[in-house]
Amino acid sequence: ALAPQLSGSQKTVLQTKNVYWAMAKVNSHFFPKSFLKANFAQSNIAATASIHAEAEVSESAVIGPGAVIHAGVRIGSRTVVGANTVIEN
Repeated sequence: ALAPQLSGSQKTVLQTKNVYWAMAKVNSHFFPKSFLKANFAQSNIAATASIHAEAEVSESAVIGPGAVIHAGVRIGSRTVVGANTVIEN
């Protein structure tokens, strides 16, 4: 059941028993495999991304164009950081 404050509202609501699965499905529309393959053919890190020397980025992570990763940040395996995302510690 929806929360009373959402009843009759114009908001879109995603209701699920497994939020992790649901978010993975939603995110797959923002980062389809065809986009990733086309834009990251040579490297998992876009040429325009900025990664501080003291940041740790897994080899299997994908860092999008214009992304900024600050010092002390740890990006785990199979993580996708979208375009123009800024991550600070």
